[in-house]
Amino acid sequence: MLTFLALAASAGFASLLTPCVLPVVPLTAGYFAGRRQLSGAAPVIEASLFALGIIATFTGLGLGLSIVLGASGVTMLAANPWLNLFVAAVFIAFALSLLGLYTIRVPSGFLTRADQAAREAPRILAPVLTGFVFTLATFACTAPFVGPLLVAASAGEWSRPVAGMLVYSSAFALPFFILGLTPQWLQRLPSPGRWMTDAKYAVAALQLGAALKFLSNAGAVWGIHVLTREVVLTVWVLLAVALAATVLLRSYGAGGTGLRPARVAATAVSLALGAWLASGLTGRPMGELEAVLPARAETADDLPWIVNDLETAVSRATAEQRPLFVDFTGYTCGNCRWMESNVFTRANVREALSPYILVRLYTDGEGEVFEKNQRLQEARFGTVALPLYAVLDENGATRSSFVGVARNVGSFVDFLRAGSE
Repeated sequence: MLTFLALAASAGFASLLTPCVLPVVPLTAGYFAGRRQLSGAAPVIEASLFALGIIATFTGLGLGLSIVLGASGVTMLAANPWLNLFVAAVFIAFALSLLGLYTIRVPSGFLTRADQAAREAPRILAPVLTGFVFTLATFACTAPFVGPLLVAASAGEWSRPVAGMLVYSSAFALPFFILGLTPQWLQRLPSPGRWMTDAKYAVAALQLGAALKFLSNAGAVWGIHVLTREVVLTVWVLLAVALAATVLLRSYGAGGTGLRPARVAATAVSLALGAWLASGLTGRPMGELEAVLPARAETADDLPWIVNDLETAVSRATAEQRPLFVDFTGYTCGNCRWMESNVFTRANVREALSPYILVRLYTDGEGEVFEKNQRLQEARFGTVALPLYAVLDENGATRSSFVGVARNVGSFVDFLRAGSE
């Protein structure tokens, strides 16, 4: 959960660097400049209410998702292949928009009416509605961060989308709360210019890369393994190199000002990222990135798993008088991929797993067997969170369970050893 919330906060701060935010900052400056005459606690209240408008908009999205879908529905959100295709299409549409093929924006009439409502609202509501309008105006660049965050929230508990949006929006709103207290600082922000186009290209590359993740999710559920780990890494490398080349070409193109330090740094970062991604093509573990990469053609741990057949596993465990280790996992579960690459490959973990009959149950595929696995997990363990690891005795009775990623590998090894005693 802490890792997920850290991701949410990082996405919130990263959204501030996108090219849709700066152009609407003057709206914020004008709003707070008109309230410079406020004194005492009033500026703090105004800035707080403005931030609340931003936070309420995003958090309301997460809450609405939880209410409509429920716990298991949020979990299955990441696994629905049609929804994954839709999300991928949205990312591609946003990317092409940022590349200049067309423009995506919230309808101006809706924004105008919302802005007018904010201006005419009672004093205590005006800042909240202004924050809401600000959120809508920056939608084109925040949606690519909000979308994956909501999908990442699909680890099981209904509260995750709400908590994720709350942290995301708080991080996004924090600078504007500070600037609301000191509106004169707004005038010191960098003005829109050529650098914003470079930023648009960077965000477009990020969105195209993210689209591959959702396309591979759909393929994994359907058993179509075209977008393999190697293919996705290769495309990401090409996107990083293309971004570096674009920055260089624009430095000397029409209106270019040459290679200034910022452009040199941006080029170097893009090329370094491409080189690091290329190292994963040799099979090298990619650390945290494993959570978003497609599964390897062969599981990274290379352990003797019985897949989607608990009855056979129990029969074998009974015959051999050995305990069972059950891995409730998913084709689209990023944390599951992280565990497979970073934990199950460790020598001490493999040694602790050696006494067990190993069974892996997928809960997010299409078909009765996957629905049966999910029903079993929810009925026996009271959660649909993935990954979930359970130790059963030789007759199939539950001994213990472990939910989520094991950042502390030692505690996971202790769990395995205790279960096999």
